[in-house]
Amino acid sequence: MTTLIRITGGQETPAPGRWTIAPGHPVRCRIGGNLRRHQLTARSDGGALLVTDTGGLAFQMSVAAGALGRPIAERLTYQSIAVHRGPGEGTWLVDGELLHGGRAIPARSTVVYHGVYRSGPGAIAWLGWHLPTVRLADSSGRVVRLTMTADVNAQAPAELIRTQSGESFVPLGNSHRDKAGQA
Repeated sequence: MTTLIRITGGQETPAPGRWTIAPGHPVRCRIGGNLRRHQLTARSDGGALLVTDTGGLAFQMSVAAGALGRPIAERLTYQSIAVHRGPGEGTWLVDGELLHGGRAIPARSTVVYHGVYRSGPGAIAWLGWHLPTVRLADSSGRVVRLTMTADVNAQAPAELIRTQSGESFVPLGNSHRDKAGQA
């Protein structure tokens, strides 16, 4: 039987595979200069959480930046370089880079794993992502500060939700989050 979660090093993670983040999730953004900052909502342009068989993690998130109202870039992509266990349960500190206009800007973000949940015939991993303030140059050369936060659902890899006969199933193993929901 395949499970959709596992415990590695005392920390729960989704099962190995590529968990896909679909486009369209709202991304809350704060953008501006030194004195004025605007709050806007952009949309995710896709992404993924990759969980390896050996317990390694990789994270990527793209944001359609056209809605930010500044000529920054059509798309901003954050990608991990290294993922470390964070201070709390289900928290990962992600050392990565924000790709912007052909440049890679070093940035550390936080990903909070809220668990794997049933969703129709499949399953999703619920993730929270926060990118603290980074400084970017817009097309006029002015430096702006950008902060992004999003709650996203990553769809389970298809091979995890199919049986040998092709029927879908969603076993969740012994997740403490699953047990809490049964109380």
